[in-house]
Amino acid sequence: MRITICGSISFYKTIRKVEQRLNKLGFETFIPVGFGKTSQDDEKIKDSLTLEEDAQRKINLDLINEHHRKVQESEGIFIVNLDKNGMKNYIGGNTFLEMGFAFVNNRDIFLYNPIPSNSYTAEIKAMRPMIINKNLNKVVKYYKNLPKVYVSSKSTIKINSVSFGLRQSGFKANVLGVQTKSSVSNQPLSYNEIYEGAINRLKNLKEQSKGKYEYLVSIESGLVFIDKGIEYIDLGLCIIEDKKGRQELALSAGIRIPSVIAKKIIETKDELGPYFQRKYNLKEKDAALYLSHGKVKREDLLKQAVACAYSNIN
Repeated sequence: MRITICGSISFYKTIRKVEQRLNKLGFETFIPVGFGKTSQDDEKIKDSLTLEEDAQRKINLDLINEHHRKVQESEGIFIVNLDKNGMKNYIGGNTFLEMGFAFVNNRDIFLYNPIPSNSYTAEIKAMRPMIINKNLNKVVKYYKNLPKVYVSSKSTIKINSVSFGLRQSGFKANVLGVQTKSSVSNQPLSYNEIYEGAINRLKNLKEQSKGKYEYLVSIESGLVFIDKGIEYIDLGLCIIEDKKGRQELALSAGIRIPSVIAKKIIETKDELGPYFQRKYNLKEKDAALYLSHGKVKREDLLKQAVACAYSNIN
């Protein structure tokens, strides 16, 4: 689970402590983009900026957009709201914006302290934040109590695509990855092979899943030719099965793979993601991100398929 921490830079010491505690509890965390690399940097930023300088800094670093992206990449946000400027449990304008981002994207909102009394108290209450009163174990308990959904992979990209695809459709879940076998080639080269791999993973997932669950999700990707075997697109297929055994499937949008690369993949029986990662020295095994010049992630494409399959089965 990912959590983005929000709050005034004046609260940097507590924010850093919350970050460390959440990490120890097993969460991946993002802190406000405008923070420094160390607490010493935070102190300098806090003490040196006028209002005009702070506004220009947010423009120069694109802080509002950057933090919005972090919220979208997280299951929830954690608001550190301490006393400031004579106001108890202060939530400033920027943090209020971030709460709005989280709410409209169906992300969870946690408040370190109770809701403050200010001109937008009613709007904060309408977002139904969870007040934890400094008890971070309540965050752990909340996520453990969400309905369980098992995914046929331990890939971070696939787990996130399921978590955020379900949230896009209004369903919050504790998404757990399970390693499964597709029993097809490592790089499927047709729709039929993609479908067969997804079905095999689903069967394997069902055998391994223990206890109660709401859904099983199987995802398989591969290349499908679109022009007499010369041009290929990379497609993801998602199959969702509910606890009653009903199934629904959906395809992701696809991105065209240059024919010279597709030919290389087919000849060497290599996998598309690892090939792109090695060839272009990428952090992620994400051909879509590279080919779209950073505008579209593979996770986004798979998320669409998850949302469509979930919506059809409900």
